[in-house]
Amino acid sequence: LYHTLSQSGGMETIQSGFQRISPDPRIQLVIVAFLFGAFIEGAAGFGTPAALAAPLLLLLGFPPLAAALVCLVFNTIPVPYAAVGTPITMGLKYLKELILTAPYAGDTAMGSVDGFHALIGQWVAVIHFPIAILLPIFMCGFLTRQFGEEKSWSIGFSAWKFCLLGSISFMAPYLFLAVFFGPEFPSLIGAVVAIIVTVWAARNNVALPGRPFSFGPRSGWSKDWTGDIEADTKAVPQQRMSQFKAWLPYGIIGLILVFTR
Repeated sequence: LYHTLSQSGGMETIQSGFQRISPDPRIQLVIVAFLFGAFIEGAAGFGTPAALAAPLLLLLGFPPLAAALVCLVFNTIPVPYAAVGTPITMGLKYLKELILTAPYAGDTAMGSVDGFHALIGQWVAVIHFPIAILLPIFMCGFLTRQFGEEKSWSIGFSAWKFCLLGSISFMAPYLFLAVFFGPEFPSLIGAVVAIIVTVWAARNNVALPGRPFSFGPRSGWSKDWTGDIEADTKAVPQQRMSQFKAWLPYGIIGLILVFTR
């Protein structure tokens, strides 16, 4: 699916759509690094969020170090449900014999591999929930403290309303799906819900911080922020098709998963 979207121009169209949402790096951080990264992790996994989201942030004006760092930090919450639940459903398959012969094997909730997977998936979501609520707020503060002109935590924390909107709109379906539907869906569908909510909010000036933020002129950036990397302006993503058409393959996969599960 990933390679098909890449070759057809669908992935470039999706990236192009994100460029037009908001010029504020804090908003881009939540939508692109956190939520788009979570969606790609839930759909494909295996390193694709960093491969797609970090270059997009670079094109949006993030220093290379900041782009790489925030994508890697955010690629934690969605990972247990990556590639439609692969770490749990496939990663724990080697415990099959132990599960079926354990003392609780007579318990219908735990006496099967599927029951074990479901239980692991539920507890992972519960543990991640409070962390995911706070992580975007902390990362916004970290971004403005380490890469802002004023070196201020408070500028990042001032986006707390939007951060909470993103966190809750992602984690509410994430937790619900993990508890009631298994490990295939939390990251994939939770991120779709949150992207829709946060994109709408950004475009309608809902929960946005009042004070703008930027990284300042590139001439003032530390050499440590950039190394030898520069954004390739010739490679700016273009819209090759409608957003609906670009997202449609993921929608079809989601529906197939729902019906087959």
